[in-house]
Amino acid sequence: MSSLLGILAQALSIEDQARQNSQNLLQEEKQKNPEIFCLELSRLLASTAVSEPTRQLAGIILKNTILNLNNEDYLISFWDKVSSESKNEIRVNTLGTLACDKRSIRLSAAQAVSSVAKQDLSRKEWGEIIDILVANASSENLAFREASLMTLGYICDGLDTSYISTTQVNSILSAIALSMTPTEPNLDIKIIAIKAFKNSLRFAKKNFEVQQERDIIMQLIIVGCTHTNEEIRIENFKLLLDVVNSYYDYMSGYLIELGRITFQAVRQDELKVALLGLEVWNALGDIEVDRKESPSADLPIRGYLLAAVNDLLVLLLENIHRVQSEDDEWDINKACASVLTVLAQVTEDKVMDSCLEYIEKNISRNEWQLRQAALMVIGSIVEGPSNMKIAPISKSVPLVAQMLREENIIVKQSAAWTISKLATHQYKLLTNPHNFNQVLPALLDSLNQTPKIACHACWALINLIEKSSEIKLFKLGIFEHVFHGLILSAMRSDSSHQEHNLQLAAYTALSTLIQKSSEDCVPHIEQNITNFIVLLKQHSTLAKNELLHSSLCDVLSSSFLRARSGQINEEQAKGFLEALTEVFNTRNGVFEEGIMAIGSLAGNLCGNFVGYLPIVGPFISFTLEKQDSEALCKAVTMLIGDIARGLGDIAKGYVGDFMQPLMANLRSDKTYAQVKVQSICSLSDVIASCKESTMPFLNDLLSLIQDAATASAALIKEDEDPDLFEYFKDLREAIIEFYENLIQGLSSCSDDVVRFAPTIMNYCMLISQDKYHPGFIVHRCILGIIGDLCNYYGVRVREFLKVQVVMMYVQKFRSSNNLRLRDLASWANNGLNKI
Repeated sequence: MSSLLGILAQALSIEDQARQNSQNLLQEEKQKNPEIFCLELSRLLASTAVSEPTRQLAGIILKNTILNLNNEDYLISFWDKVSSESKNEIRVNTLGTLACDKRSIRLSAAQAVSSVAKQDLSRKEWGEIIDILVANASSENLAFREASLMTLGYICDGLDTSYISTTQVNSILSAIALSMTPTEPNLDIKIIAIKAFKNSLRFAKKNFEVQQERDIIMQLIIVGCTHTNEEIRIENFKLLLDVVNSYYDYMSGYLIELGRITFQAVRQDELKVALLGLEVWNALGDIEVDRKESPSADLPIRGYLLAAVNDLLVLLLENIHRVQSEDDEWDINKACASVLTVLAQVTEDKVMDSCLEYIEKNISRNEWQLRQAALMVIGSIVEGPSNMKIAPISKSVPLVAQMLREENIIVKQSAAWTISKLATHQYKLLTNPHNFNQVLPALLDSLNQTPKIACHACWALINLIEKSSEIKLFKLGIFEHVFHGLILSAMRSDSSHQEHNLQLAAYTALSTLIQKSSEDCVPHIEQNITNFIVLLKQHSTLAKNELLHSSLCDVLSSSFLRARSGQINEEQAKGFLEALTEVFNTRNGVFEEGIMAIGSLAGNLCGNFVGYLPIVGPFISFTLEKQDSEALCKAVTMLIGDIARGLGDIAKGYVGDFMQPLMANLRSDKTYAQVKVQSICSLSDVIASCKESTMPFLNDLLSLIQDAATASAALIKEDEDPDLFEYFKDLREAIIEFYENLIQGLSSCSDDVVRFAPTIMNYCMLISQDKYHPGFIVHRCILGIIGDLCNYYGVRVREFLKVQVVMMYVQKFRSSNNLRLRDLASWANNGLNKI
């Protein structure tokens, strides 16, 4: 290992090749003997005969090696196998280097000590390290004191709280807090202590539960937020933010003090401090918004924003005009708008009187800063307050539209953002004829503005189109203007700028327009399909156009869905699949939007799609074999169902090609959870199309579905694991829809269906229970299954349908408020009466 010193020297070389060689050599040495490797690094770190950069690098590599043990298979159990002698020497070498007179080496040693300590403490070893560091944190030697505080912070950062005893936690917090007091004269020490306290905050839960200890901690931080040194104030405000996020429920006794220091920061302090002051209220607001959206008795809203609403409104409205620059940098203007947004969401109508007065007073002012501030206020209060209170904003909409055409770039950007927010949350204010006739031309003009403004205009159009689809606002005359404007915007030379991504926004708007426009627009959509295929073909061989490929496929997918049957000809279908195949080859793989576009094409062509199966089949097999991406595998699995559904009776000739990959998905342990759900959904489509042709697969298929049904009966609480809760909900819905399609698709195979029908009904009655939170889909399918069984099989199913639990279930829905369920229940009841 004597060569390790030379390898580190290479790692510090200015030559790229030497550094690359050193990385390979270091990896070889580590794999050869990890214990000796770490031991030698600790010796180099501790050696005064070695150069400062080499010692520093040795400490960093040692830290990374020990900290990331779980990231490399051969190192997972490494620390357990290191001899006690080696461990002790590594501890002594790293700990002793904390007293080094070179700060860079002390910093490296602090990281090395902390990585060793984390491994040891998690194994209930080297417990004395905490006591040693706590003692040294009050040392008269400033260098040793600094390094010890730093190391304590590093140890606490990411370490499980169960690994340190309450006594040790108290000693850590006390040692750190001692260096945060107003009497601490050394600013460097104070800053390190604040950062260390921030890292150890998770360990302070019991301390925050005790008011006296909580008061001491909060007083330290609050005093620190008004320190004469700006960096000290900044670090204390950062710590305060973490406290607010971690211990929100304990902040009620400090609201007045929080208001004092944050308001003072906003009104009088430097920009960085002022922004942190506003961020404290933003953090409180975010928590209260989350708790409002997901009510829980264990996590109540404490009403901090409600208590401060009047004072906060004064602060925000007197400062929201403070725009720093036209760039996207965070400033007082944006920060005030952000706080006002959560304030409106939490306190609702209580913000409206002051805000409406501000808007009316400033929306037409000569000073552009005040006009822009009025725009920001409008955009910030559109979510939360009641429609009645928001209604007066309608009269300001024409003025907002006018500001899209102003010369001042900041005003234009803010107007575009405000229109986008209105379209998202209060679209009816934009869709009345007077306002719409002002807003739409202004938005179309904005598509020619800077990418940022044009992007806002696109998202405003997306929301307007989506929200107004029921009233079909975008009829042919309007459709053509919007379509043309979006095409030009998408093809701008600066549309692919990564910061704003106008190309994505424009094509998303196009896709939405195609999906939601009125029926009279369909011929225009059909006429442009070839143009989009040509665009895809033109850009198919450039890998850097990935976003464009995906966007064009989205637009084509929407177009195929809207096109009338018979309007997509063979030349178009073949041209699209050839272009898409080139794109797949260029990208060395398929992508979700391309697969979904194939599915849409299959749905439009129906039986005529059969000629393209040889092209599409390999994409499906390749993707499901690799299982690289859940979203992609789900899209391909969905495509199988789309094709089967589109082919109709023709699908019977390909039943094995459809069934086998879907059943393989259900069998495999490697298949993503949501892909299994989609596999069951696609199997429903296959059975609906292939009917009795699926019989050779039936026994194996029903066994797989039964396994899924058993798994889906698990009871999961939504608040404990929302993702798993949603997965089982999706799984139950997929299974019940499968059973419904099974009964309908195999109606000519009565013996097999009747044999399995009791199992189906047992599952229906199980998941209909309230504890499974069944929704419309589950109830619709169960009622459909009952009615179908009665109508198809009559007295043969009487034994397990004319039972109390089924009869009561049907009767319950005969008086349902949902008309669809009520009609189904009446139909099912008639069926039961006949058997």
